[in-house]
Amino acid sequence: MFLVGATQKVLKNIDIKAVNFKEGVEEGFYRWHVNSFKVGRYTCLTMINDLTLYSVTIVGVKKKDFLNFKELLVQHVRESLLAEEINPELIDSYLKNGNEMIITNTNNRSTLGCLKEVILNIQYDYPLGRDIVGVDTQEINHYYNRFIHLKLSGYPINLMKEQLEKM
Repeated sequence: MFLVGATQKVLKNIDIKAVNFKEGVEEGFYRWHVNSFKVGRYTCLTMINDLTLYSVTIVGVKKKDFLNFKELLVQHVRESLLAEEINPELIDSYLKNGNEMIITNTNNRSTLGCLKEVILNIQYDYPLGRDIVGVDTQEINHYYNRFIHLKLSGYPINLMKEQLEKM
Protein backbone atom coordinates (compact mmCIF):
# COMPACT_ATOMS: atom_id res chain seq x y z
CA MET A 1 0.00 0.00 0.00
CA PHE A 2 1.29 3.45 -0.95
CA LEU A 3 1.17 6.15 1.73
CA VAL A 4 1.24 9.53 0.01
CA GLY A 5 1.83 12.60 2.14
CA ALA A 6 0.10 15.44 0.32
CA THR A 7 0.72 19.12 1.00
CA GLN A 8 -2.16 21.51 1.67
CA LYS A 9 -2.00 22.79 -1.93
CA VAL A 10 -2.54 19.28 -3.26
CA LEU A 11 -5.28 18.44 -0.77
CA LYS A 12 -7.17 21.58 -1.79
CA ASN A 13 -7.04 20.53 -5.47
CA ILE A 14 -7.98 16.88 -5.05
CA ASP A 15 -10.76 17.63 -2.54
CA ILE A 16 -9.98 14.54 -0.45
CA LYS A 17 -9.73 14.60 3.32
CA ALA A 18 -6.32 13.30 4.30
CA VAL A 19 -6.02 10.50 6.80
CA ASN A 20 -4.00 11.62 9.81
CA PHE A 21 -0.53 10.19 9.70
CA LYS A 22 0.09 7.70 12.49
CA GLU A 23 3.44 7.80 14.20
CA GLY A 24 5.28 4.50 14.20
CA VAL A 25 4.60 3.74 10.55
CA GLU A 26 8.05 2.98 9.26
CA GLU A 27 9.55 5.02 6.52
CA GLY A 28 9.76 2.84 3.55
CA PHE A 29 9.81 2.18 -0.07
CA TYR A 30 6.04 2.65 -0.41
CA ARG A 31 5.97 6.12 1.16
CA TRP A 32 5.86 9.21 -1.07
CA HIS A 33 5.30 12.94 -0.64
CA VAL A 34 3.65 15.12 -3.29
CA ASN A 35 3.45 18.88 -3.83
CA SER A 36 1.81 21.13 -6.40
CA PHE A 37 3.46 24.20 -7.88
CA LYS A 38 3.22 26.56 -10.82
CA VAL A 39 5.68 27.18 -13.62
CA GLY A 40 4.34 30.14 -15.53
CA ARG A 41 0.67 29.39 -15.96
CA TYR A 42 1.10 25.62 -15.85
CA THR A 43 0.31 23.55 -12.77
CA CYS A 44 2.82 20.83 -12.02
CA LEU A 45 3.05 18.03 -9.47
CA THR A 46 6.24 16.58 -8.10
CA MET A 47 6.28 13.50 -5.93
CA ILE A 48 9.29 12.08 -4.14
CA ASN A 49 9.92 8.70 -2.55
CA ASP A 50 10.77 8.92 1.16
CA LEU A 51 13.43 6.22 1.10
CA THR A 52 15.26 6.82 -2.18
CA LEU A 53 14.29 10.46 -2.90
CA TYR A 54 13.44 9.37 -6.45
CA SER A 55 11.25 12.12 -7.86
CA VAL A 56 8.57 12.15 -10.54
CA THR A 57 7.34 15.42 -12.04
CA ILE A 58 4.08 15.83 -13.92
CA VAL A 59 3.71 18.97 -16.06
CA GLY A 60 0.47 20.62 -17.14
CA VAL A 61 -1.92 19.05 -14.64
CA LYS A 62 -5.51 20.16 -15.17
CA LYS A 63 -8.46 20.18 -12.76
CA LYS A 64 -9.89 17.02 -14.37
CA ASP A 65 -6.57 15.23 -13.71
CA PHE A 66 -6.99 15.82 -9.99
CA LEU A 67 -10.23 13.82 -10.13
CA ASN A 68 -8.19 10.69 -10.98
CA PHE A 69 -5.34 11.65 -8.67
CA LYS A 70 -4.30 8.16 -7.54
CA GLU A 71 -4.29 6.73 -11.06
CA LEU A 72 -2.37 9.78 -12.30
CA LEU A 73 0.42 9.23 -9.76
CA VAL A 74 0.73 5.50 -10.41
CA GLN A 75 0.72 6.00 -14.19
CA HIS A 76 3.51 8.58 -14.06
CA VAL A 77 5.62 6.52 -11.65
CA ARG A 78 5.31 3.61 -14.09
CA GLU A 79 6.22 5.74 -17.11
CA SER A 80 9.18 7.32 -15.33
CA LEU A 81 10.61 3.98 -14.22
CA LEU A 82 10.10 2.49 -17.69
CA ALA A 83 11.93 5.46 -19.21
CA GLU A 84 14.87 4.65 -16.90
CA GLU A 85 15.00 1.21 -18.56
CA ILE A 86 14.13 -0.68 -15.40
CA ASN A 87 12.81 -4.21 -15.80
CA PRO A 88 9.03 -3.93 -16.37
CA GLU A 89 8.42 -7.00 -14.20
CA LEU A 90 10.05 -5.24 -11.22
CA ILE A 91 7.95 -2.14 -11.86
CA ASP A 92 4.73 -4.17 -12.11
CA SER A 93 5.58 -6.01 -8.91
CA TYR A 94 6.22 -2.75 -7.08
CA LEU A 95 3.02 -1.13 -8.31
CA LYS A 96 1.01 -4.29 -7.62
CA ASN A 97 2.25 -4.37 -4.03
CA GLY A 98 1.22 -0.74 -3.73
CA ASN A 99 -2.08 -1.04 -5.57
CA GLU A 100 -3.94 0.67 -2.73
CA MET A 101 -3.16 4.29 -1.92
CA ILE A 102 -3.83 6.24 1.25
CA ILE A 103 -3.52 10.02 1.17
CA THR A 104 -2.12 11.36 4.45
CA ASN A 105 -0.86 14.67 5.63
CA THR A 106 2.86 15.37 5.33
CA ASN A 107 5.11 14.20 8.13
CA ASN A 108 8.75 14.10 7.04
CA ARG A 109 10.41 17.50 6.98
CA SER A 110 13.63 16.13 5.55
CA THR A 111 11.87 14.61 2.55
CA LEU A 112 9.81 17.77 2.10
CA GLY A 113 13.04 19.77 2.02
CA CYS A 114 14.40 17.58 -0.79
CA LEU A 115 11.07 17.86 -2.61
CA LYS A 116 11.20 21.64 -2.34
CA GLU A 117 14.79 21.60 -3.65
CA VAL A 118 13.70 19.71 -6.78
CA ILE A 119 10.79 22.11 -7.30
CA LEU A 120 13.00 25.19 -6.91
CA ASN A 121 15.46 23.79 -9.44
CA ILE A 122 12.66 23.16 -11.95
CA GLN A 123 11.31 26.68 -11.45
CA TYR A 124 14.81 28.08 -11.91
CA ASP A 125 15.45 26.08 -15.10
CA TYR A 126 12.08 27.03 -16.62
CA PRO A 127 11.39 30.58 -15.36
CA LEU A 128 8.92 31.66 -18.03
CA GLY A 129 6.80 28.54 -18.00
CA ARG A 130 6.23 28.40 -21.73
CA ASP A 131 9.57 26.60 -22.15
CA ILE A 132 8.42 23.71 -19.95
CA VAL A 133 5.55 22.70 -22.26
CA GLY A 134 7.83 21.48 -25.02
CA VAL A 135 10.07 19.52 -22.65
CA ASP A 136 9.61 15.78 -22.24
CA THR A 137 8.77 15.12 -18.59
CA GLN A 138 10.89 11.96 -18.69
CA GLU A 139 13.85 14.18 -19.52
CA ILE A 140 13.11 16.30 -16.44
CA ASN A 141 12.78 13.21 -14.25
CA HIS A 142 15.95 11.71 -15.68
CA TYR A 143 17.93 14.87 -14.98
CA TYR A 144 16.73 15.54 -11.42
CA ASN A 145 17.12 11.94 -10.28
CA ARG A 146 20.84 12.29 -10.81
CA PHE A 147 21.27 14.92 -8.08
CA ILE A 148 22.82 13.86 -4.79
CA HIS A 149 20.87 15.06 -1.78
CA LEU A 150 22.63 15.44 1.58
CA LYS A 151 20.36 12.78 3.07
CA LEU A 152 21.56 10.09 0.62
CA SER A 153 24.65 8.04 0.00
CA GLY A 154 24.12 7.95 -3.77
CA TYR A 155 21.97 9.05 -6.65
CA PRO A 156 18.18 8.61 -6.26
CA ILE A 157 17.92 6.57 -9.48
CA ASN A 158 20.56 4.08 -8.31
CA LEU A 159 18.91 3.73 -4.91
CA MET A 160 15.52 3.19 -6.56
CA LYS A 161 16.95 0.44 -8.79
CA GLU A 162 18.57 -1.24 -5.77
CA GLN A 163 15.29 -1.20 -3.84
CA LEU A 164 13.32 -2.60 -6.79
CA GLU A 165 15.82 -5.44 -7.15
CA LYS A 166 15.61 -6.25 -3.41
CA MET A 167 11.84 -6.76 -3.55
